[in-house]
Amino acid sequence: MDNFTEDNLPQVLQDLSQLRQTQRPDAKALYPATFLFAAAHAYGVPQRIGFDKNESANIALYLREGIQSLPMPMMKSTLENLLDACDGKFDFAQDGFEKESFLQIHDCLHLIGSLAIRHNKLDVLRRIFAHSGRAMHSHKRFPVHSTIMDVLDSPHPGMAEGIDRRELVRAYLDQLSNVGVQPTIHLFEECIKPTIEKIPEWNLSESRVVDGKCERCGSKLLPRRTLSEEEHKVLMQSVQELIKNPPGRFSRDHKRFKDQYEQMLANFGAMMTKVKLQRHLKPLIVDGFNMLYTRDIQKGVGSQIVSSHFYKEYWDYNSMHKQLLRLKERERFSPIIVIFKNKMAQEFLPRLRSIGVFSFTTKSRTEDDLLILATALHFGLNAHIITNDEYRNYRDDLMKMMSHESHEIMNIFSKWQRCSFIKHTNYPTSYELPSNLEEVVQKNGGNYHVFIQPDYVFRGVVKYPFYCINTTKE
Repeated sequence: MDNFTEDNLPQVLQDLSQLRQTQRPDAKALYPATFLFAAAHAYGVPQRIGFDKNESANIALYLREGIQSLPMPMMKSTLENLLDACDGKFDFAQDGFEKESFLQIHDCLHLIGSLAIRHNKLDVLRRIFAHSGRAMHSHKRFPVHSTIMDVLDSPHPGMAEGIDRRELVRAYLDQLSNVGVQPTIHLFEECIKPTIEKIPEWNLSESRVVDGKCERCGSKLLPRRTLSEEEHKVLMQSVQELIKNPPGRFSRDHKRFKDQYEQMLANFGAMMTKVKLQRHLKPLIVDGFNMLYTRDIQKGVGSQIVSSHFYKEYWDYNSMHKQLLRLKERERFSPIIVIFKNKMAQEFLPRLRSIGVFSFTTKSRTEDDLLILATALHFGLNAHIITNDEYRNYRDDLMKMMSHESHEIMNIFSKWQRCSFIKHTNYPTSYELPSNLEEVVQKNGGNYHVFIQPDYVFRGVVKYPFYCINTTKE
């Protein structure tokens, strides 16, 4: 094992395949075999070399049968070894995970989970839920948590006596709460809701927030958490590193971007200093293209046409003008800076100046999204961004750049979105300010509360019910 590198892992899979077909698992070989099998999945080797999925599953079953025959102390250390491999804790993991690796190790985590459940290893299960919760939080496309669902749908034969389904579900919900997940309606309907409904002692019901409390159970709900200065500093350093070492998709135009970034700092440097000294000010950075793009799609114009040709006859400047004026006068945002692509903005700039709104125009091929994020961070902790963009590209870029610490960056980024991003619609009076509550899966005493992520459509904000999971009736 000491001589293995990432380059050896394809051969590991071939060797394990041959081993599976020729002999029973040997106790001495299980430790390195499971370690390297997990490492291969963590690096996405099966996908990269086109390794047969069925054979990979057969190897997993082969290893599982071997692990189950081990004495209990050795079995647990082998499970921990598998998890360490999935964590990237091997010597050759200098570059950390690729951004897709959380998805690639899902099957491997499921293998470990089934073993841990059979032997009542709740501490191992908690580590698995930590992985799955973090991955789902960091990547919106993460699949339903099959580990927890499979356990509840069909308990494994030989499951340890005394294991309590409620403990498994608590471990799962605790992890969603600890990570700070705001579930989508899909995750709630496909996983969280059916999971809770399989525990008859618990009660899942729609509720309302009244005076900061759950109307159903009376639990006091957690207020919205804002970024700390240290978290803001981490985000700023991460974005600056992204500017310094841009992702490949816009490295060709990097010099142009850096020039405009420096121009933005020169234009607004004095204003940034003033905002930091006068802490009552609430700067607002406006994603101009996103606001007008939304209105354009509302009118039925194809997105490819819009982004390629900027058909100006479809831009709804009037609605945008009214919404910015309302945000300035009613919500007291100041200063307001709109960042536009150059082709869109020229005729609109005088109208912005007439209501005291500043602007900055970028070249058409410049990554204006990254400029928007950087500008808001430079304006400090009080700055907000109005956009419906989830900035998934930059979340993925940060994940890849920050290696195995990426989940920490993503937690901070998501927290920043919840406390500082404003969503908008096609109507000047319809926008969604950050909530006063921490709208995630909350643990409050013995109960849980679920805030589902709203959908922002062009005619309004689609809000879903707030749910109370009452566990105290048990």
